[in-house]
Amino acid sequence: MISRPVAVLASFLAALIMWSLAGPAEGAPLRRKGEVSAESATNPNPDENDLLLPMPCNLAMAFRVAALPVDGRLRDLEVSFGVDDETRGYLDGRRRTFLGASLSLDNLPPKLRPTAAKALEGSSPDQIYLVGKYELTVAQWNAVMEEGCPALSADGALPKTSVSWYQAMAFVAKYMAWLLKNSPQSLPSYAGDPSGVGVVRLPTEDEWEYAARGGHAVSTDSIRVEPFFPIPPGESRRKYGLFRDEAANPETKPGAVGRWRPNPLGLYDTAGNVAEMTQTSFNLTVRGRLHGSAGGFVRKGGSFREVGDQVLPGRRQEAALMIQDGPSSSADLGLRLVVSGVNLPQGERREEMLREWEESGGTQFEFAGLDPLAKIDALIESAQDEEQRAAYESLKADLKDCNILAARENESAARNLSRSLVYAAYSIRNMGLRRNVALHRVRRVQDALEQLQGYENETPDTQKAIAEAAERGRARLGRALREVEELEAALDNLHTYYGELLSKLDGYDPYVMDRQLNLVRQDIKGADLYSREMRFCLQNVAQDVDRYKFGDKRPSSLDALIGESD
Repeated sequence: MISRPVAVLASFLAALIMWSLAGPAEGAPLRRKGEVSAESATNPNPDENDLLLPMPCNLAMAFRVAALPVDGRLRDLEVSFGVDDETRGYLDGRRRTFLGASLSLDNLPPKLRPTAAKALEGSSPDQIYLVGKYELTVAQWNAVMEEGCPALSADGALPKTSVSWYQAMAFVAKYMAWLLKNSPQSLPSYAGDPSGVGVVRLPTEDEWEYAARGGHAVSTDSIRVEPFFPIPPGESRRKYGLFRDEAANPETKPGAVGRWRPNPLGLYDTAGNVAEMTQTSFNLTVRGRLHGSAGGFVRKGGSFREVGDQVLPGRRQEAALMIQDGPSSSADLGLRLVVSGVNLPQGERREEMLREWEESGGTQFEFAGLDPLAKIDALIESAQDEEQRAAYESLKADLKDCNILAARENESAARNLSRSLVYAAYSIRNMGLRRNVALHRVRRVQDALEQLQGYENETPDTQKAIAEAAERGRARLGRALREVEELEAALDNLHTYYGELLSKLDGYDPYVMDRQLNLVRQDIKGADLYSREMRFCLQNVAQDVDRYKFGDKRPSSLDALIGESD
């Protein structure tokens, strides 16, 4: 009989021999000791919303779509970027900025559009850009910059560092040349413009910060206010990046990309690991705006060497383009790429923008039956000389600019009215729920008082105790009834206020209000209780706005606000 240890050893040797004879699985690359897989070096956490661009050596680069909550080509998103820190206000204090994007969903290659459309989560497809899911890795850098296809080394999944801004530009240029030669169909394009093409480049500071804060995957309120992107309550930021505690020694090197958790947009390592280059020149921040002096370039995101407060999306640091030894570089500075396009391509895109421009500012006085632009056009046609014609054309341009500003102010006022309606509905919901709780309390006290009836045959001591309990119960009932009355009065006032807000809809184009309500939905994205409640209120507000448009001016959906939310 064979002993058990000998039998186990024989089975192991047999399995080892069979494995060696079978060779690697079909399609699996042969890797030397210390090498990493292509997936771990390019997309270690694949997801259905990833958009992939090919690279040399059968590698790829994963991107995520970032959409702006704006309609049309000529609008942009006004945001407040930076951090609230008076001690560093001149470096990265809060500043007003405007963000737009040069691509739209229909500019993407057909094979990428379904994935991108799904990832938009109902956001506007009019202005988008693609942003790298990970920091550029050593393997991806080598595939583009080295001849042939170098082996995937052990550091292939680490972010590429110790390169200058100029070397990053050289990488982008060489990668774009490879794409144009080998896979031009994978790049964005423009209808009617055969020479127009999307480009891979470094992000601007604003593009980087918007995406790092969560982009369209979070509420615009969060982007404007929160110092970090939203994470589950009680969860540590350290699960989202590599950086050190205040008292700890700094790390000595970065970690592999994708090792920590992603932000809401699906981007990895926007907090720590390595800082990232942008194509934006560094300007100081002065009184809510950027100072006019351009220095080096902006580096964002902080690195493994820095503490938690230095890895906030709003933090910004200056990196020199040159030092005494030549172009500067750092072992904790890497890069992440974006895909964008040009603002004025030929063909249909330019024609759409021209139509949007011509239509903007031309309808501000239609409600009064006036058309001053048409009158100025008539004056231009009847001008006696070129000087007079030029004066009329200048007047028309000025009036058009004023009309555009008026239209923007009108849209801003409609946005504020939409938000006010939602906040009023939210107040009605909360007050109504409080009223319901108070009514329930009244019923409980009344039931308790009824149960105290019918004890006339009890002992005097028992009857005394019952009488005292009844007296306390009647006092509680009185307080509960007064509370119900106060809450009912507050509800009446809120109903009146809500109705007054609805009456202001008469001053707005229904199309404008619909668009602004859709944009308000961007303000209240999120899985937290507040966002869910606000979305429930918005749903009821939208129903009332629809009814109002068709002549039914009763706020008939208010009762639903006090019921159970979704």
